[in-house]
Amino acid sequence: MFSERQTLAFKLPYDHIEQIGKCFLYLIYDNKTISYKRFKATDFTTPKPEWSYYELTPDPSIGELSDRQSGGIVSFRAYLRKIGDEAPNMNAIEAGA
Repeated sequence: MFSERQTLAFKLPYDHIEQIGKCFLYLIYDNKTISYKRFKATDFTTPKPEWSYYELTPDPSIGELSDRQSGGIVSFRAYLRKIGDEAPNMNAIEAGA
């Protein structure tokens, strides 16, 4: 996916986002997880997040990338909220409001 907005709704066994703990972003190539980035769920609680760049770490258990290679760089923004909490107006955010 490139430059597409995705809205995902799913159920988790937590009452608060702070209880989720760690989240992972994986880069998958040829059905193998070749690199990853670890986040805290609380990193995504800002309703109007800025675009950010993240360097991925090569997954040593797969061994597709040498230690000297970069695991890649990705840019994205994400917002986690509990269903029922007020959702931001994403069209206003895109317009710079």
